[in-house]
Amino acid sequence: MSREIQFDRSILFTSPGGAALVSFLAPGVLLLTGAGGYQPTAAEGPMPDMDQEIARAGKLVLFLNMLDRERLSGGSREMWLPWLKRHHGKIETHVLVRSKLLDMAMTVMAIVGGGVTLKSYSSPDEFVKAIARVVPGFTRLPVVPAKSRASSVATR
Repeated sequence: MSREIQFDRSILFTSPGGAALVSFLAPGVLLLTGAGGYQPTAAEGPMPDMDQEIARAGKLVLFLNMLDRERLSGGSREMWLPWLKRHHGKIETHVLVRSKLLDMAMTVMAIVGGGVTLKSYSSPDEFVKAIARVVPGFTRLPVVPAKSRASSVATR
């Protein structure tokens, strides 16, 4: 598991199963782009960065680009649910998904977590427009660097 700060202040998290890129778009606004089967622990993944952003801004608008994911593992649910409950009423989430199964899993987590606003998108263009409504001038989704994608594909 590694954590590498990129030139644009985004953070690249990598593991043998995949990667995630966390981009800081504005105060209280983050974009997480997942690749492969990235499975962090709570301490090693982006949660501490999200906690810091909530502490700074008082809330978090979280955009999740999950086009490359088909499902959530049980470990993800067990890790994220307590975090969502801890930040009750402070999180607005927008998710870009291809998989209806993943969309349903995220919706159930938002309901069980309570106090989380969740909006799903299946079109990248609509997702970019949603981000631009919150961060004027946003025009393009970031891509997880090829070296990280290559390791995630090789370990699948």
